[in-house]
Amino acid sequence: LHSTSRWQRQMCIRDRLSWGQCQHRIGRIIGFGTGALCFLALLIYTLFFALPFEETYCEENKLRAAYTEGVYGLCRHPGVLWFAGAYLCMWGMFGGWRQGIYFLLMIFWNYLYIIFQDLWTFPQTFFNYREYQKTTPFLMPNRDSIKKCLYSIRKQ
Repeated sequence: LHSTSRWQRQMCIRDRLSWGQCQHRIGRIIGFGTGALCFLALLIYTLFFALPFEETYCEENKLRAAYTEGVYGLCRHPGVLWFAGAYLCMWGMFGGWRQGIYFLLMIFWNYLYIIFQDLWTFPQTFFNYREYQKTTPFLMPNRDSIKKCLYSIRKQ
């Protein structure tokens, strides 16, 4: 009888730990999943809705200006911030070192791509890009760029 109650207590403790671990995993998935969805929504907004659609995707212009309002006043590559945030949240959601290596590599390759864009592609594409580079941070927003972003969003 004594050994049965001990066994039952051990089972009870084991089941509670399992349930606690399950609750922790569900909480992590919900929390980081919500973060990933928010960053994904910001990324989609930044790439497709923050820019004037017709000018950006439909009209073929020889002389094009870089868009410097809204989130593009925050920094020159705001999509990379949202991309990195989404991937880091997905890593938090899924866990594991293999997933972490994958997510960090995707962020790294995206970062290399924006360096190429900033040094070669965009100066060739937009006539005002050199001025934009002087007035707007590359990737990390500062106090002035945050104010500029908020002011231009309120103005719209």
